[in-house]
Amino acid sequence: MRDLAADLGVAVGTVQRAYRELEAGGIVTTRRRVGTIVADGAPTAPPQPQLQEAAHAFVARARADGMSDPAILGLVRGALLTT
Repeated sequence: MRDLAADLGVAVGTVQRAYRELEAGGIVTTRRRVGTIVADGAPTAPPQPQLQEAAHAFVARARADGMSDPAILGLVRGALLTT
């Protein structure tokens, strides 16, 4: 929690409170030796239609350019890490 608070530039208590609220809402569960994970059946926001269309177009274009599914996933993961 300290590392996350430092990364976000907020107080450790703020991060602790956010974790407690996420647990109370059933979004995450925290277990010793495992850490905090997204809870099974946690509610998710439905994807926006424009984003779904963009994702489908991206995959279609990448496949047309000869990229494999693992390579496409790697490209997306890389974008998530640098954005």
